[in-house]
Amino acid sequence: MQQSKRDVPHLYLDVDVDMSAVQNLREHLQTGLSWPKPPSATAIIVHVVTRLLVERPELNVTYADTGPTSRDGVSIGVAIDTLAGLVVPVLPGADDRSLQEIAVWLRDAAERAREFSLKWDDLGPKTLVVYDVAPLGIDRCHAIIDPPDPMILAVGRIADRVLVENGRPKVSPTATLSLSLDHRVLDASAGARFLTELRDRLESIVALE
Repeated sequence: MQQSKRDVPHLYLDVDVDMSAVQNLREHLQTGLSWPKPPSATAIIVHVVTRLLVERPELNVTYADTGPTSRDGVSIGVAIDTLAGLVVPVLPGADDRSLQEIAVWLRDAAERAREFSLKWDDLGPKTLVVYDVAPLGIDRCHAIIDPPDPMILAVGRIADRVLVENGRPKVSPTATLSLSLDHRVLDASAGARFLTELRDRLESIVALE
């Protein structure tokens, strides 16, 4: 982490997201489609992020001594809080996984991380890390990049906040998403487009496979 902060030019971008549609989807999957457990907001974010990276291959890069290098496939890491500190199990081939598969993997990976039973295969290379700080009661987090990853997405807690829609205030469950970028690989414009499109998709989400 010290080397990352010293050598990697970090750029931070924040956006507030109305999570009403995400919460409605979770409820629909459990009550309407009889899922045993609803997917967590983190699982839904991982799924949507994966789709975005598939559609935007220019973001699916890593940093090498020769400069930015394209990656094949999308692998997503999820930071898990354990008694020994943060651990980041990685979901390989995330672009081939359904939302239900991602949700099951995430629950299993979190349990194994906290039981210190992860394997080396769980800790492979990744395109992006999702770090959900909501369980810690945190609204906003500017996380440190794990080189050679190009970015890490921190997800704050969902809380009722006043938003303005069509000139009128409304109270909505809202979360702050904070994206940390390696400026050697991705600039502010690329990061902003990624983050705002992620927000738009989460706010309009209806169903996922």
